[in-house]
Amino acid sequence: MKRLFFLPLALLLAALLFAEPAAAKKKKAKEEDSYKYETVYLFGFSFSFADSTAFLTDIQKLDSAQIGSHGMLMQRGIFSDQMRSHLLDKGVQLPTCIIFFSKSPKKANKQLRKVMKKYDKEKVYWRIVPPGDFTFSNPISNQ
Repeated sequence: MKRLFFLPLALLLAALLFAEPAAAKKKKAKEEDSYKYETVYLFGFSFSFADSTAFLTDIQKLDSAQIGSHGMLMQRGIFSDQMRSHLLDKGVQLPTCIIFFSKSPKKANKQLRKVMKKYDKEKVYWRIVPPGDFTFSNPISNQ
Protein backbone atom coordinates (compact mmCIF):
# COMPACT_ATOMS: atom_id res chain seq x y z
CA MET A 1 0.00 0.00 0.00
CA LYS A 2 2.84 2.40 0.86
CA ARG A 3 4.52 1.58 -2.43
CA LEU A 4 1.43 2.72 -4.37
CA PHE A 5 1.42 6.03 -2.48
CA PHE A 6 5.09 6.83 -3.20
CA LEU A 7 5.03 5.81 -6.87
CA PRO A 8 2.79 8.70 -8.09
CA LEU A 9 4.69 11.11 -5.85
CA ALA A 10 8.02 9.95 -7.31
CA LEU A 11 6.68 10.25 -10.87
CA LEU A 12 5.42 13.78 -10.18
CA LEU A 13 8.74 14.80 -8.71
CA ALA A 14 10.66 13.35 -11.67
CA ALA A 15 8.37 15.14 -14.12
CA LEU A 16 8.96 18.47 -12.39
CA LEU A 17 12.73 18.01 -12.31
CA PHE A 18 13.01 17.15 -16.00
CA ALA A 19 10.34 19.51 -17.34
CA GLU A 20 11.84 22.68 -15.84
CA PRO A 21 15.16 22.62 -17.72
CA ALA A 22 13.39 21.97 -21.01
CA ALA A 23 11.10 24.96 -20.46
CA ALA A 24 14.05 27.16 -19.50
CA LYS A 25 15.95 26.17 -22.66
CA LYS A 26 12.92 26.95 -24.80
CA LYS A 27 12.49 30.37 -23.14
CA LYS A 28 16.19 31.19 -23.59
CA ALA A 29 16.09 30.23 -27.28
CA LYS A 30 13.00 32.38 -27.76
CA GLU A 31 14.69 35.41 -26.12
CA GLU A 32 17.77 35.04 -28.33
CA ASP A 33 15.69 35.01 -31.50
CA SER A 34 13.21 37.68 -30.44
CA TYR A 35 15.04 40.75 -31.67
CA LYS A 36 14.21 42.55 -34.88
CA TYR A 37 15.97 45.02 -37.14
CA GLU A 38 14.54 48.52 -37.30
CA THR A 39 15.57 52.04 -38.19
CA VAL A 40 16.29 54.12 -35.10
CA TYR A 41 17.31 57.69 -34.43
CA LEU A 42 19.97 58.10 -31.79
CA PHE A 43 22.17 60.72 -30.22
CA GLY A 44 24.94 60.63 -27.70
CA PHE A 45 25.37 62.63 -24.54
CA SER A 46 28.53 62.77 -22.50
CA PHE A 47 29.39 64.54 -19.29
CA SER A 48 32.94 65.09 -18.15
CA PHE A 49 33.09 65.29 -14.38
CA ALA A 50 36.64 66.63 -14.63
CA ASP A 51 35.56 70.04 -15.94
CA SER A 52 31.70 70.15 -16.03
CA THR A 53 31.54 69.99 -19.80
CA ALA A 54 28.66 68.28 -21.57
CA PHE A 55 29.05 66.91 -25.09
CA LEU A 56 26.18 66.24 -27.44
CA THR A 57 26.03 64.64 -30.87
CA ASP A 58 23.42 65.38 -33.46
CA ILE A 59 20.49 63.00 -34.01
CA GLN A 60 21.66 60.30 -36.39
CA LYS A 61 19.62 57.80 -38.37
CA LEU A 62 20.79 54.22 -37.97
CA ASP A 63 19.39 51.57 -40.29
CA SER A 64 19.09 47.94 -39.25
CA ALA A 65 19.57 48.43 -35.52
CA GLN A 66 18.77 45.41 -33.35
CA ILE A 67 15.77 46.02 -31.11
CA GLY A 68 15.13 43.46 -28.39
CA SER A 69 11.80 41.99 -27.39
CA HIS A 70 11.38 44.64 -24.68
CA GLY A 71 11.96 47.52 -27.10
CA MET A 72 15.55 48.19 -26.03
CA LEU A 73 18.41 48.89 -28.39
CA MET A 74 20.72 45.91 -28.37
CA GLN A 75 24.47 46.51 -27.98
CA ARG A 76 24.00 49.97 -26.45
CA GLY A 77 27.39 49.62 -24.80
CA ILE A 78 29.12 49.46 -28.17
CA PHE A 79 27.57 52.78 -29.21
CA SER A 80 28.63 54.36 -25.90
CA ASP A 81 32.15 53.01 -26.40
CA GLN A 82 32.28 54.52 -29.90
CA MET A 83 31.49 57.97 -28.53
CA ARG A 84 33.78 57.53 -25.54
CA SER A 85 36.76 56.55 -27.70
CA HIS A 86 36.10 59.52 -30.02
CA LEU A 87 36.07 61.94 -27.08
CA LEU A 88 39.18 60.37 -25.57
CA ASP A 89 40.94 60.82 -28.93
CA LYS A 90 39.97 64.51 -28.77
CA GLY A 91 41.59 64.84 -25.33
CA VAL A 92 38.49 64.80 -23.12
CA GLN A 93 39.28 63.42 -19.69
CA LEU A 94 37.00 60.76 -18.17
CA PRO A 95 33.92 61.13 -20.38
CA THR A 96 30.79 59.30 -19.26
CA CYS A 97 28.68 58.54 -22.34
CA ILE A 98 24.99 57.75 -22.63
CA ILE A 99 23.08 56.83 -25.77
CA PHE A 100 19.47 57.86 -26.29
CA PHE A 101 17.40 56.37 -29.09
CA SER A 102 13.90 56.38 -30.49
CA LYS A 103 12.11 54.86 -33.43
CA SER A 104 10.85 58.27 -34.56
CA PRO A 105 12.89 61.42 -35.19
CA LYS A 106 10.27 63.53 -33.42
CA LYS A 107 10.62 61.54 -30.19
CA ALA A 108 14.41 61.61 -30.43
CA ASN A 109 14.29 65.39 -30.79
CA LYS A 110 12.03 65.60 -27.74
CA GLN A 111 14.51 63.49 -25.74
CA LEU A 112 17.33 65.75 -26.86
CA ARG A 113 15.51 68.89 -25.70
CA LYS A 114 14.69 67.21 -22.37
CA VAL A 115 18.35 66.32 -21.74
CA MET A 116 19.49 69.83 -22.62
CA LYS A 117 16.85 71.39 -20.37
CA LYS A 118 17.89 69.18 -17.45
CA TYR A 119 21.58 69.99 -17.74
CA ASP A 120 21.01 73.71 -18.43
CA LYS A 121 19.93 73.92 -14.79
CA GLU A 122 23.32 72.48 -13.81
CA LYS A 123 25.10 75.35 -15.62
CA VAL A 124 27.34 73.15 -17.71
CA TYR A 125 29.47 74.21 -20.63
CA TRP A 126 27.93 72.70 -23.79
CA ARG A 127 30.07 71.42 -26.64
CA ILE A 128 28.37 70.07 -29.73
CA VAL A 129 30.23 67.32 -31.56
CA PRO A 130 30.28 68.39 -35.24
CA PRO A 131 28.15 66.11 -37.46
CA GLY A 132 30.99 65.35 -39.87
CA ASP A 133 33.41 64.70 -37.04
CA PHE A 134 31.66 61.69 -35.49
CA THR A 135 29.03 59.21 -36.66
CA PHE A 136 27.79 56.07 -34.98
CA SER A 137 28.52 52.89 -36.90
CA ASN A 138 26.28 49.86 -36.70
CA PRO A 139 28.17 46.99 -35.02
CA ILE A 140 26.02 44.48 -36.93
CA SER A 141 27.28 45.68 -40.32
CA ASN A 142 30.89 45.61 -39.08
CA GLN A 143 30.82 41.87 -38.35
